[in-house]
Amino acid sequence: MSSNPSNDELLAVCGFKECVVYSVTVTGSITQNKLQVTPSLENNDYIIKPLWVPGLSHLLALVTAHSVQIFDLSKDLKHAAYHFQPVEGKFRDATFISIPSTYQQTPEEKEQEKGELPCYLLVMSQNGCIYTQKVSSYCLASQGCFYLAETLEWSSEENNGGTELLKRDANTGSIGQGGASIFYSHTLNL
Repeated sequence: MSSNPSNDELLAVCGFKECVVYSVTVTGSITQNKLQVTPSLENNDYIIKPLWVPGLSHLLALVTAHSVQIFDLSKDLKHAAYHFQPVEGKFRDATFISIPSTYQQTPEEKEQEKGELPCYLLVMSQNGCIYTQKVSSYCLASQGCFYLAETLEWSSEENNGGTELLKRDANTGSIGQGGASIFYSHTLNL
């Protein structure tokens, strides 16, 4: 379950294979308005969690073990606008990092960025890698699934005093015991 930080009237509730977005009144009651979001799932796939794209109340991401699918609730509830998959392994968690707007764009610049979202997607995989990708027009689902391959690189020697537990295993490719969760605080920007 996830409430929308940009529109507190929207609440996404997910089961293993389905997601419903409810409209909630200020008194906490659920209205008749509900949206059934239909992710594309493989037989053994399941929804891990819903995740709202920061600053955009109409975009909902569904994190599954095999994909991250971003739906535009104002357009199509059955087909994802963006569909990300791992090159190998499974996903465990995901988050978005907002890109701050530092200047006012002209209408021409806004048109050039059609399909660009003001954020990066970060996904924790089962093997401990953190995949990163700017959500852009190159990633649109209309062009097919976008495979995440770019990882956030870091040195265990610099960050953990050389701890052997966080070295990449040459046989499995895992870092330490693998990944479990990732979080970004939009309020604190960390």
